This record gives sequence, structure tokens and C-alpha cells, in this order.
Amino acid sequence: AWTGLVIAALSELSFLSMAIEPIQFLLPIGRFGGLLWLIAVGFLLPQNRAAANREAR
Repeated sequence: AWTGLVIAALSELSFLSMAIEPIQFLLPIGRFGGLLWLIAVGFLLPQNRAAANREAR
């Protein structure tokens, strides 16, 4: 979850690249980092809800 929050914060900061040109490097970091994070989290989700309920809390 923390990785996703960091990528989201970088994506929000990339909005400033319209006014501050040197931070344009954040645009691909936010875009591709977010895509990779979504793919990784998608693979880590349980296959069905019953499997998630069986795990020890």
C-alpha cells in the first residue's frame, strides 16, 4: 500500500510540470509506475473471497 501511495504522490506532483519544466521527469514515473503497481497488485489479490476469509487474521 505504501508503494502505491508514493507513486500517487509522485503523480500528483507531476501536475506541476506544466508550470515547472525541470520536473517533467515525474510524468513517466507516475504513469508507468502506477501501471506496474496496478498489475502487481492484481496478481496478489486472492482468486475468490472464500480464500481471503480462510486466512488467519
